[in-house]
Parts: sequence; C-alpha cells; structure tokens
Amino acid sequence: MKKFIFYLAAAGWIISLVIHILSLAKTDVEASIPYIWILHIGIFAVWIPAIRVLRVFRANQGGKKLFDIYRFVILNAPVWLAVLAIGSFAYCIIGSFIFLFMKEGTPGIINGQYVLHNHGKILRIITEGEYHQAKAGVMRFFSGVWLAFYGMAAAILYRKGNAETIQNGIAV
Repeated sequence: MKKFIFYLAAAGWIISLVIHILSLAKTDVEASIPYIWILHIGIFAVWIPAIRVLRVFRANQGGKKLFDIYRFVILNAPVWLAVLAIGSFAYCIIGSFIFLFMKEGTPGIINGQYVLHNHGKILRIITEGEYHQAKAGVMRFFSGVWLAFYGMAAAILYRKGNAETIQNGIAV
C-alpha cells in the first residue's frame, strides 16, 4: 500500500509540474481541465500516510528532538529525490511571496465582464486575454504549492518510508 501511495505522490508531482510549466507559458489550464482542482484533495491522500511515517520517526527519536521533516527526507530518500522535494518546497515559498506581492487582484467574471476584483470589489475591467493570463497566474501559484506537497510526500513515502522498517529514527 505504501508503494501505491508513493506512486500516487510521484504522479501528483509530475502532473503538478506539467500544469506549472503550462501556466508559466500563460496557459489557462483550468479552462481546459476544470477538474484539475482535485489535486487539492489528493494532497490529503498522500499526506495522511506521510504524517504517520513521520510520527513513527519522531517517536523513535525518543522525543528528544523537535520534529524535523528535512532531516527525515535527507536520511531516508535518495539524494535526487531529497533535492527534488526540498527544492520544490523552497520554490513554493519563493513563488508564494512573488504571487502575493505582484498580484493585482483575483480574476473573475462579474456582470458578464472580465474583471480583477478583491473580495467582489472590482479593481478594473480586463480583456478576455488578460483574464486567461491572470487565471494562469493563479494556477501557477497553486501548482507550485502542489509541487511542494507532493514532492515532500513522495520523499517521505519512498521505499524506506514503510513505518514498520523505521528503527532508531533511520529507515533501514
């Protein structure tokens, strides 16, 4: 079962990467694939088992150390996967700050017009092209978050992530 969840996390990361690349090319992915938001729910499917593995890791530390997800990933995942997971997480943090500080407003359609709004208050009317570009920007933010969470879950659930094999805080 852990192997299946690892592959689910890896597939989530790959799909998120494809969506992220498309959004960087200013493609409104949501217009073509409206059910793409199911990736939000998929995070729970991979993170609940990942948290269980991390709890066993922490318990085997004797409660002496604070929870350290990065230490677990570095000790238990192959180097390429640890770099991918931690790099995705760092990229998410940087991308989130850029998104929050550069965001003009939320794209939407109000009274049949394409607009940027803030909690329903129209900031400005935009063209359909600008609307789809703004939607791509929103998708770029969320796909960056998905990359981080699916990447870290994959690193935690890698073949050594089986809770029964963890001894003394290091997977064997």
